[in-house]
Amino acid sequence: MADGHNHASPLMRERLEGLRQTWRYALAHSPYYRDRLPRIDPDRITAGDLAAVPVCSRQDLADQPMAFRCETGIPAFTVFTGGTSGQPRIIFGTEEELDARQPPRESAPGAEPAMLVLATDAGHHGFVPLVPGRRGCFQVPLRNRKNYRWALDLLAGSYDFVGYGPRITLAMLPLPAVKKLVHYVLEQGSDVSRLALEYIGTYAWYLSPNWRRFIESTLNVTLLNHFGFSEIPIAVARECLVCGAFHYGPQVMWNIADPLTGDILPAGVGKLQATSLYPYTRDHIIFRYEPGDLVEVGDYCSEAGEAGFYFRGRVEHSVVLPDGDGRRQWLLFPVDVQRHLDFDPTVARMEEARFTGVTSTGDDSFAKWCILRSNRSDGRPVITVVVEMKYSPALFRAEWNRFSGHLRAALLAERPPLRTFVESGLADLVIEGRPPGGLPDEQVFQC
Repeated sequence: MADGHNHASPLMRERLEGLRQTWRYALAHSPYYRDRLPRIDPDRITAGDLAAVPVCSRQDLADQPMAFRCETGIPAFTVFTGGTSGQPRIIFGTEEELDARQPPRESAPGAEPAMLVLATDAGHHGFVPLVPGRRGCFQVPLRNRKNYRWALDLLAGSYDFVGYGPRITLAMLPLPAVKKLVHYVLEQGSDVSRLALEYIGTYAWYLSPNWRRFIESTLNVTLLNHFGFSEIPIAVARECLVCGAFHYGPQVMWNIADPLTGDILPAGVGKLQATSLYPYTRDHIIFRYEPGDLVEVGDYCSEAGEAGFYFRGRVEHSVVLPDGDGRRQWLLFPVDVQRHLDFDPTVARMEEARFTGVTSTGDDSFAKWCILRSNRSDGRPVITVVVEMKYSPALFRAEWNRFSGHLRAALLAERPPLRTFVESGLADLVIEGRPPGGLPDEQVFQC
């Protein structure tokens, strides 16, 4: 979005046409936007005109949930947001949106067979109806040990469906379910050579390099990572195999904004803002929605026809401070910490309720940590990374000193702005260890 090449790309032209259609559609059908959209000729709208549209927040969706609707009948489906920052919000969808997500497949004579897919339900997010015949998809609820056994049986099976390959070669699963599947396979001693899986599509949480390598090597698959949020269900960004950044398709117009001023930025680090585009979204139209995620724009990618973005974590979990010249510097992102703790066997875990009891432990679950910010008596900022361990840091002091020293050194080495601030005395970095149960679940950073 930020690169000059974008405006000439077919993808950007398609999005721009979608934005103009969305503008007309929202003026005609959305009670919320009827009086909020600037009176601009839709045929002359550019991406820059989005700057004049009010930002939509989670609170806006909470205060006027029905006003965002462009339809008046009972919705074809409903989903809920994750509730990571408050009460979950309800989102509505139409039949046409289902068609866009699951277009009927027409198999021409001699065409390559389509992939068979394994998927699961959406947990506490609600359920978008899935038609197996349209998606070639088996859906299994992954909530207990029996479910995981069923999933492995399906993956080991062979089928004879016209137009599709004989084996399931792709699984589309939330990352915690994939981690649990690997854990279950190892504990059960399952023979993965029976499986025909080639790809696993992950989504919903940050995929650290260590977990990526472990999953790929254990199941002998390639991971395809995805990024999205429930407020715009159709908008899913995919990790590019060429540049490694996330790219949206024509379903959404996206940009980044300065977290302090709200100004739209051409590049760099900023809050992600997304606009759902007609005709892919027809009921819950949202302009410039802020899901609360901080992203960094990458370089222009010729494969995608635009610059993509990299997920850096929640805005409120990231650390930004002014330097000696008054410019703000991003010192530490949640993913910087997460990738070092995500696969460490000594770090305590917080297991999501829907996955408990499947394996003997929850060691595949979320690492328990957070970042606290304070100031010394002289005003110097203190950045404290708090980690709950499976042992008492006070008792096993030597082990804790090795762990904390390694984590501190790694963060300083990988984040040059943080190292500069610490070495110049502009900030302190502290690694604090807590014993088992020492960090309340509600304080844990999940990314």
